[in-house]
Amino acid sequence: MAKDGSYYIRPLQDPDNVDKRRAAVGLDPLAYYVGRWKLKFDPEEYKKQEPEIEKKDKETFGK
Repeated sequence: MAKDGSYYIRPLQDPDNVDKRRAAVGLDPLAYYVGRWKLKFDPEEYKKQEPEIEKKDKETFGK
């Protein structure tokens, strides 16, 4: 959760293949998981929003 109280998907390495990595360790696709918080995950849309996501993450976690 961000400082402003909103939920977001934290920065990902290689968002195109995140579901392959999750499947390899027995996890559901990321879209299914984040749907619990009414978030949607689309790799192409996520990549467009990466600068904004990274800024929000830095503001929240200071990294």
